[in-house]
Amino acid sequence: MTQKITLLENITGNLNALVCDQFGNYVVQHALDFGRDIDRQRIVQHLALGNIPLLSCNKFASNVLEKAARLNTKSLEILIHNLANLNDSQLLDIMKDRYGNYVIKAFLELHKFPARNSNEVCGPMVFDSHSIVLIIASVHAHHTKSVVELLLRKRHEHDIAIELCPSCLK
Repeated sequence: MTQKITLLENITGNLNALVCDQFGNYVVQHALDFGRDIDRQRIVQHLALGNIPLLSCNKFASNVLEKAARLNTKSLEILIHNLANLNDSQLLDIMKDRYGNYVIKAFLELHKFPARNSNEVCGPMVFDSHSIVLIIASVHAHHTKSVVELLLRKRHEHDIAIELCPSCLK
């Protein structure tokens, strides 16, 4: 058990190198799957405080972010909050990226997002129609099609929920 703890502490101490590494990202993903809660929290906090757009668009780090999205832990809140508070340009860049779009999709499928610049949880990320047109018209539209469909479906579900029970979402 002490060997495992020492190994996990070494992993969490070297996240910058491991997350973006061809093989190191698998080590971090394994730590997310089988590590202690404290190790998962350290990894998620590191991701949340890192350069989310850069990590999302990195071939290897994006896999770690997708794995983190599947965790059911309170420590994900800061990562979700930081992701939701990226500016539209950053979010669009991530959505258009061939790796980043999977990160956005994973978080959209599994989590509710806070309203921008708020700690209050609301429905899915909100993009205006102009932003959605930019996404669809992008050079990498084939990467974003499923994300746009998911965004529109989530927005529709959120709108229906508000109509049925406006006080439930406050």
